[in-house]
Amino acid sequence: MMKKVLLVSPQAAATKLLLERTRQLAESQGIAVDISTMSEAECHEHINNFDLVLLSPHLRFLMSNKQMLSIKDDLPVEVLDSRDFGGLNAEALLQTIVVYL
Repeated sequence: MMKKVLLVSPQAAATKLLLERTRQLAESQGIAVDISTMSEAECHEHINNFDLVLLSPHLRFLMSNKQMLSIKDDLPVEVLDSRDFGGLNAEALLQTIVVYL
């Protein structure tokens, strides 16, 4: 079953490159995952349609107040490591996804 992951980030250009690398890596390893990205402003309506929410390091403050994003209680939310995010580390991102799914 395909799992849906949302990466919330204000840095769309860098995030899209990271997601593309992660999608390719997941496909090569036979991991069924659909990864999307949205900004904080646009994710409110859709956030609970995902199986996992990942926050870019810049949005770490949202972890202390999930109500700001209207996240249901049982939805896992994780903040990405700033080194992995900034270094576009697809392997680390995929490892994080696999742990939660």
